[in-house]
Parts: sequence; C-alpha cells; structure tokens
Amino acid sequence: MGKDTSVTRLCMPRKPSKGKLPRRARRSLEDRLQRMLQRLPPPERRAVISRLTQAQRERLERWMLAKQASTLDLKHCAEARLASWRSLLRCRGWPQLRGQKRRMDESRGRQRGLYHRIISGRSTYEAVCTAGPFSLCTRQTSNLELAMRYKQVLMSIRRRVEASLDDPQEGFKRAVSMELQQSGFTAKDMNLTFVTRVGARYWVGRSLETPRFSASGDGLEQGFSAWRRLRQARCVVFEGACNELSLLSQHSPGELADAWARLRSVYLDIWEEAGHRQRAARRLARLEARQAPRQQAAERRWRASCAACAETPQAVSVAQGGVAP
Repeated sequence: MGKDTSVTRLCMPRKPSKGKLPRRARRSLEDRLQRMLQRLPPPERRAVISRLTQAQRERLERWMLAKQASTLDLKHCAEARLASWRSLLRCRGWPQLRGQKRRMDESRGRQRGLYHRIISGRSTYEAVCTAGPFSLCTRQTSNLELAMRYKQVLMSIRRRVEASLDDPQEGFKRAVSMELQQSGFTAKDMNLTFVTRVGARYWVGRSLETPRFSASGDGLEQGFSAWRRLRQARCVVFEGACNELSLLSQHSPGELADAWARLRSVYLDIWEEAGHRQRAARRLARLEARQAPRQQAAERRWRASCAACAETPQAVSVAQGGVAP
C-alpha cells in the first residue's frame, strides 16, 4: 500500500513561485479607513466621520499628515536623482536636455507655488497655493528667502486642509490659524488673502474669481459667504468636467440661460460689495462676447442632434400611432 502524502503536502510550507513577489504587509487601520472613506459618497462619508471620537479623528489626521510628508520626501529624492543625472550629462559635454533652461530658472525662484515678476528692473516674489476650494496668496517681496518661507507656510496650510475631515470652511479656518501660530507670522505680516472660483466655462469660457478677502477676522467670514452664495447659484446645473455639448445633453439652452442669469447676478453682487461692480460687469461682457460663437455652435449641434433623433424610424412610427418595438 502506497504512502499517503496528502497530509504531508498540506503541512509542508509552499515555496514561492518564480517571478512572484511576497505578499504585501497588512495595511494599517488608518490606511484602510481612509480608503473606505474615499470610496463613500459625501453624505455617507460625513455620517461615518461624525461617529468617530475626537481622539480617533485627530489620530487619523496625524496619520494623513505623516503620509503626505513621506510622499513629499520621496518626491524630493526623485528630484535630487534627476538633478544629479543632469549634472553628469553636463560634465560629459552632452547636449542640454530639452526644457533645462526653464527648470534652471525655476531653481532661482520661478518654481511652482512662487510667482516671479520683474517690475522696473526689480524682482519681486509672491507665494500662492490652493487649499481646498480656496486659493491663498501672500504679499509681494523682493526677498527670495522670505518668499520661500511664505511658500512653506502655505504648503503646510494646504496639507492640513487636505488631511482635515471637517467642513471645508472650518478645516480651512483651523489650518490657517494653526500654521500662522506655529510659523510665528501673522496674516497682516504676510498680507495673507484668499479667493474662491466657480466654473463658468459654458458661458464665459473660464472660471469666475471672487475679490480677494483677508484670511483673518471678518475677511474670512466674508469670503466664506461669497463662496456659499456662488456654490448655491452654480449647483443648479451640472458642474462636473464636461464641454459645451456634454452640458447641453443634460440641460436645455433655456435652463442654462436661467442658471447663468442667476449666477451672473450673484457674482456681480459680490463684486459690488467690494466696490468694483462696473469693472466686473465690463469684464463679463467681454468674456460673454468672446464665448458667444462657441456657445452658439454647440447649441446648433445640439439642435441638429435632437432633430436627427426625432427623424428615426422608431420615432416616426410612434408619432403615427404605432407601437415602438
């Protein structure tokens, strides 16, 4: 009688197949929770977050900040490796890489998050950053080192907003307050202001931008109020990524015209409160005139598509009293 090797096969450890990597380590609780929250719709996500304790929310925010910091470290390492390769190519006398001059200019201040302007032969720098639905900017300075410090403060605010689980307004307000306290700057020292934008590509070919509001005191509440009013006026129609024809497939030209009238009125009211309604109205008129041919062409294509659908055999049989198959 042959030896039964079934038990032996079950007890012996399996050898890994050639070319296969070992199984990845088990994900942490915070990582799994973040992935689950990203897959949930916003209402369900807020419901889950509301059931977490304050300690659990702070623990999750700390983990997200640490994860973002590690990602930035990896990015800096990759940039350092690329810079070493460029220096090696230059030493060997190889031709310069395409676009290298632009990147060299960026290393002197014209880099992401930092605007460099030359006015009357004098260089000035301004730090900018987007944090959630708001865009922050600082005062212009001729000191590049100071501008870089401003930029680091704005980037820290952005990381806090992205890791925050609170309402966008509360998360932004809290991030600004905490980072200013840690950096030693004040909003007045940096002339820290912010704007918000709302999509209006179908009507004017670009987004609409609010006036600048101070990132402290009453300016915060004024900016939040402008953001809420614009969002309420804009959400009447679809606001995702789409072109003119895609938007017309979901809303009629009349509905889009009514939505624009409402959004335009709210936008001009906000600029009137800032004392620049006439200037904003003139700018809107120029943008509307520039966008009108494109908008009219999209509406003609939409009407032609509707007419073609109405002339199909199925539509004709239904119109004559027949039964659609």
